[in-house]
Amino acid sequence: MGYDGPVALERRWGAASVLLALVTVLVFVPGLSDEFTWDDNGLIRTNENIQHPERYREALTTHFWNVSSDAAQANETYNHIYRPLVTFAYIVQFRLFGLHAAGYRVVSLALHLLCGILALLWLRRRIPSGEEAHRLLAIGLGSAVFALHPSRAEAVSWISGSTELWMCALVLSAALAFDSKRSWLAGVLLALALFAKESAIVAAPLLLADRFLLQGRRERSASIALVAPVVIALFVRVWAVDVGLPGGRIQGALPRVLASFGLYAQQILSPWNPTAFPGLRLYECDRGEFLPAAWWIGGALVLAALILLGLAALRRSAWRPVLADALWVAVPLLPVVNLIDLGSRNLTADRFLYLPMLGIASLLARGVVWTFRKRASLGRTVAIAACVVVLGLAVVTSLHSRVFASSSSLWEYEVTRNRENPFALHAVGTARTRAGLQNSGFAYLEEAHALAARTCVRDDELRAAKDLAWALALRTPPDDRGTLIALQSSYAQVPRSSAFDYRGRPAWRIQLTPEETSELLFDDLQYTLPRATVEARLGNIGAATQIVLEQAASSDALHPLLQNLEIRLLAAEGGLEEALREVAEQRTAADADGLRIVLAALHEALWRTNLPSDAQTRLVRYALGFGQAPSELAGLLPETQAVLGALRAYASDAPVDLAALEQRSANSRQLPRFIELVKAKAEIRRFDEQLRSLALSKTSR
Repeated sequence: MGYDGPVALERRWGAASVLLALVTVLVFVPGLSDEFTWDDNGLIRTNENIQHPERYREALTTHFWNVSSDAAQANETYNHIYRPLVTFAYIVQFRLFGLHAAGYRVVSLALHLLCGILALLWLRRRIPSGEEAHRLLAIGLGSAVFALHPSRAEAVSWISGSTELWMCALVLSAALAFDSKRSWLAGVLLALALFAKESAIVAAPLLLADRFLLQGRRERSASIALVAPVVIALFVRVWAVDVGLPGGRIQGALPRVLASFGLYAQQILSPWNPTAFPGLRLYECDRGEFLPAAWWIGGALVLAALILLGLAALRRSAWRPVLADALWVAVPLLPVVNLIDLGSRNLTADRFLYLPMLGIASLLARGVVWTFRKRASLGRTVAIAACVVVLGLAVVTSLHSRVFASSSSLWEYEVTRNRENPFALHAVGTARTRAGLQNSGFAYLEEAHALAARTCVRDDELRAAKDLAWALALRTPPDDRGTLIALQSSYAQVPRSSAFDYRGRPAWRIQLTPEETSELLFDDLQYTLPRATVEARLGNIGAATQIVLEQAASSDALHPLLQNLEIRLLAAEGGLEEALREVAEQRTAADADGLRIVLAALHEALWRTNLPSDAQTRLVRYALGFGQAPSELAGLLPETQAVLGALRAYASDAPVDLAALEQRSANSRQLPRFIELVKAKAEIRRFDEQLRSLALSKTSR
């Protein structure tokens, strides 16, 4: 394969860049949904600090997780993260796209394309000269691995992962500027990268190491120009902005660091079954946290190989470029190998590999060029094998990018991927319970409770207990007074003795700290909502209403599920028509459309009874699942009894006799709409059970 001249050569490099960009777009397009996922909600969707100009200064001069909602991370370390460049990017994107997540996702994909092209240019300067066709093929393969590796999905398809993209784009730009002898520009770009993510602190040493290992040069003036802006940025970061530095414990650092390196090696070399929790920490009651031997042995082998490579580079200069590439893999991982334990439940994450994959790309390109130099046939064989691997990586990445399309798709995938993931069990269980799939949701929450009992992790035990109590309150019918009274007692103990104690099945007993007690008492979803629901189902409508009103007085806005309960309590107190007007106006209540249909069908059924208002109020309470059946029910027409019974079954998440309802719907305006609502929920429940069965079958394999 020959080249006619410099123009033809540049055209081929340009074609390679275009091809890389096109393939990258095709791979990541499936992840371009219009929904926010996981942390995106707290950082963007509900974060008023980036949405209102008067709060921009606070957003840009305080820690990254200083958000206006209750979505702030529980881990105290997150209060020390300062990323104003990414915060500013969110502000600009909000001005452009508002709450349309697809726009943010397109920006992330564009940044990834930029990083891919910059990586190709970086490799072109880095890989030694030779047969240009072989260089083009080798660098193209290296760039493709960088752009299409499954670890990219988390950084590209998850908006919150864009911190890696901004950092890498700036680091690569700095590397190209430094190679072009524009050291001050490179230093400024690295300073900006530091304001995108803290891990950029390793970039300056890497560039200086490259200059020595690849070129054999040490230039003091260039080093000062490169490092000075970074030092100034650090000074601003530590002293001018009140975010401080994170703290943690160093005890047990060696096995933790080795395990982290071993996990990262596994994620790089065997990425065929990716997950957002590749390094989920493992616990057992009798020995606490433990690290599987395969993790830290793998890490020990990685570090041993790196040490041997360093020794070889000292003896023979031919190994220095390989060492330079390996350093681009290992050094960017140093901030995220858990030398200091910051309390994260995940030792590693795929997005942390975004910058280190530059080293892998360079090692691959250098290796392919070397095989062609040794023997052309060997080079072709290696190149073909690499192409097959890249194709496989692209398929896996494209499939995995879809996982980050929404929070539900992410957690449904994760719970299928690992049934021992307490976060996935919690997220799927609570999401399904909120959606009205209370039986299915409760099953996942029971799994989370059983897992917490096996691992004895305090945070998991408390979260599982709160989730189960909440789900029990929502799914327990009024007829099961024993369970309701036990739950009533459990919630009543919290303010009196800071004990969260339930003696039913499954049982739990947790002594809360003062901070945990305060947090629970002001939680409208996991305390106010279930406590008020329990009182209402016991027939204590006044007490339930008072609980909701007290919470409303102490908070800016009620949770949508609590708003739904507030409207139903209004109807149960005799204000059915007022509740109908309220649900028509209050669009933020959970399942507002369904609630309006239920209240309208109830109003129509009671309108035909011609009973006194107090009797109708008792029937409303019965139909909404509050309290026992009133005596007036027995005197109603069978048709009216059937409708009220169906409404009660629907409110209690019990099966509804659709055949009987359909026979009585001919002369009704509201009943056909209610029947469609019941059918839709039944269809969702069937689909949900199929998903759960599929998840169980995959887990059991």
